Amino acid sequence: MRRLTKNLMFNFIRDKVGYFGIIGVSATSLSVIVAFFLYTSVNPTFNMVSNCVSDLGTGPNMSNIVYNLGAIITGLCQIPFYLSLVAHLQNEKGNTFLIQITKLIFMVSAIGLILVGIIPFERDILIFFLGHGSAAATH
Repeated sequence: MRRLTKNLMFNFIRDKVGYFGIIGVSATSLSVIVAFFLYTSVNPTFNMVSNCVSDLGTGPNMSNIVYNLGAIITGLCQIPFYLSLVAHLQNEKGNTFLIQITKLIFMVSAIGLILVGIIPFERDILIFFLGHGSAAATH
């Protein structure tokens, strides 16, 4: 069973666009780590407990560009990955209604992540604060 699962996963990654999922996860991880170190090089009091992760998107020393670009790339990579995953689920003869709901939730999540990268987390500007918060909540 384990070998069968491993082969199915490998075929999904190779034959479908599973690479987009791997690229998306890598882009998120690298952008957050690099943005964190860039931010803490200027402001060593920054920590993930008392600050939001989205504060990296408005930080100094290019941490904002790295974090926001990583969020946008990840959101763009999630779209083909999710569509391919849904197509794979449809081939497995799953519940059609549930698959369509899953596709809708996937797309809203990916678009929310793209908007997280586009709309900055500015606490002083209300429209940006609410827009970013709404996008983060939908993601």
